[in-house]
Amino acid sequence: MELCRQLPWSKVEGERITAATPLNPSEVLSDSEQIVLRVLNEHGPVIQRAKFEQLCLGSGMNHGTFWALLTYSPLICRHASGVYALRGAEVPIGLVESLIPKRANRSKLLIDYGWTDERKVQTLYRLSASILNNGIVSVPSALKAFVQGKFSLTTGDDSRVGTLVVKDNCAWGLGPFFTRRGGEPGDYLSILFDLTHRNAVIELGDASLTDTLGDRTNSPFDVRLASRSCIQGTLQF
Repeated sequence: MELCRQLPWSKVEGERITAATPLNPSEVLSDSEQIVLRVLNEHGPVIQRAKFEQLCLGSGMNHGTFWALLTYSPLICRHASGVYALRGAEVPIGLVESLIPKRANRSKLLIDYGWTDERKVQTLYRLSASILNNGIVSVPSALKAFVQGKFSLTTGDDSRVGTLVVKDNCAWGLGPFFTRRGGEPGDYLSILFDLTHRNAVIELGDASLTDTLGDRTNSPFDVRLASRSCIQGTLQF
């Protein structure tokens, strides 16, 4: 409070701090923050996270930057799970409640898994409070023969976020990712394992992530076939 009282561009009135002169957003905000401001002004004052992300990415922002701003930007206020607004905006009564996404089948955390056409393994989860707190997910028994050990953990924009360790039916090491990129119970999480380069690419999003795995169950590397071949000792890459 005392620091703001001494700054030439701010003033203190009681417990309220305001700008002494209007601030020009183009001078004080980054390009990405200006996208956030424009989207919330045009489509707010309150918006669902999925639509918010779609509009920001459509304006040229990358996925990693969106999640970083969603977690740390002072421009954004989270009113409920999956519902955001421009901080300080007047929110009509009942609007937030009407926009809270409906969560179906909350008990099922492992949504899907399988092999990609590039011979990579993908797992898809629905986040719970427990996963967000401890950074641990389960690994399907059918994948135990392939996904084991340490993997370099990166995001879709090639940012290194730690190491994912897999042992038997358990994988841990996601905590640093959630700390940096955020996440909420009910969000979807994709992990793509590159077994050759020992890398795991992690992606956070909404139900649209299920589309990336939906057409792979008929792949020649179907996980059920791969598991059976491994048991017989005939799996070849």
